[in-house]
Amino acid sequence: MKNWKIVKRICTNGEFRAAVLNEKGKFVIATEQYLKKLGLATGLASIKKNGIYQDAYETKLSKNGKYYFNMKSLGNHKVIAGPSRLFDTRAEMMTVISTMISEIQECDEVTKMGFWSASFEDKYGEVPDTDINL
Repeated sequence: MKNWKIVKRICTNGEFRAAVLNEKGKFVIATEQYLKKLGLATGLASIKKNGIYQDAYETKLSKNGKYYFNMKSLGNHKVIAGPSRLFDTRAEMMTVISTMISEIQECDEVTKMGFWSASFEDKYGEVPDTDINL
């Protein structure tokens, strides 16, 4: 993904989670938490399968007027990743979505040591606090 990566980590509660980071190492979007590594592997496969389709991306506007997106399964329409980080403009968000569509299947997966914490998103980018459909 043009140096984008999927970073897999263990959560402090022992569950597993992954995040997509852009070429600058900035947080873009994360998976839900999984009880087992196999669940995470299945979730990542679903992200790569669904992430190439525009219809998998649900765009939203947060209470503070910034934009974000969730990725949904095209089969059951459940959220498989998200929310994304916040974007100042819709155009910026759509550029990131466009890049993900064209590159997600080629994204390298990297396992990092250490635990995932609530501050992970804070370090790599803001995450939204509420949903408003666009």
